[in-house]
Amino acid sequence: ELKLIFGKKIIQAIKVKKDKDINLYKQYIGIADKFLFDSSSMEKSSIFNWNYLKNIKINNWFLAGGININNIEKALKISKKIDISSSLEDNPGEKSVQKIKDFLKKMKKL
Repeated sequence: ELKLIFGKKIIQAIKVKKDKDINLYKQYIGIADKFLFDSSSMEKSSIFNWNYLKNIKINNWFLAGGININNIEKALKISKKIDISSSLEDNPGEKSVQKIKDFLKKMKKL
């Protein structure tokens, strides 16, 4: 309903703790336009087993959860669409200029 009213795309976050959690996206097909697979705690330091996503049957998804400058290369092998937002923060909602610079420097090397 919100999608129709506002004409905006919907990204559905899926909290992943176990392998079977990946399939939760199926209940949102036709509702959500894209999916974001995140750790069950949805904290910047928490990572779920990214191998759970190996056989996923959809294209419109993002990887999130614990992605940072130290594991970005591995994350990009799993998905080219990633959410690194919280790893660039010093405090929730507060971006670190230095962390952003370091991250951009790392990305240029990849």
